[in-house]
Amino acid sequence: MCGILRREPLAIGWMTLLGPCARVSDAERAGAREVFLAAQPSASYYVDFRDFDFFRLEPESIRYVGGFGRMSWVRGDEYRLAEPDALASSAAGILAHMNADHADALVAYAKGLANVAGATAATMSAIDRYGFEMTVTTPDGPRAVRLAFDAECTTSDAVRRAMVALVKQARLVR
Repeated sequence: MCGILRREPLAIGWMTLLGPCARVSDAERAGAREVFLAAQPSASYYVDFRDFDFFRLEPESIRYVGGFGRMSWVRGDEYRLAEPDALASSAAGILAHMNADHADALVAYAKGLANVAGATAATMSAIDRYGFEMTVTTPDGPRAVRLAFDAECTTSDAVRRAMVALVKQARLVR
């Protein structure tokens, strides 16, 4: 899951990949090393130790846990067909902007679209091309909410337009 901004470590999503795992061949090692070091440049000291090696995992299934009470299984073929979320690189900026500049809109989303009548505050905690998640403050404690966009949003500008449309809708409902 992309774009997570959480303060509770146990509310962060994670996944467990299950399937056969085998050491990469000698022919593949140089390429694996290059890719690994591009992602983990500070590991250059360790990568050539004799007890350091590269393995290939062929996922057959994935156990996804998106935080408290949100979990599912994903088949390996579904995982291989999945595409990276188009908002991955802009998600943190969108979250920061919405939380800093549009707290009133977040509460409107919670009350008008998620039917959380007692919402007193809300924080956008995640966003992806299909929608966003919020942690809503209520007199009964925090509540997790997910709202979907009417259409897939693949750019920051598309998200902005969708959020404006949603806040107009939310304010009409209230």
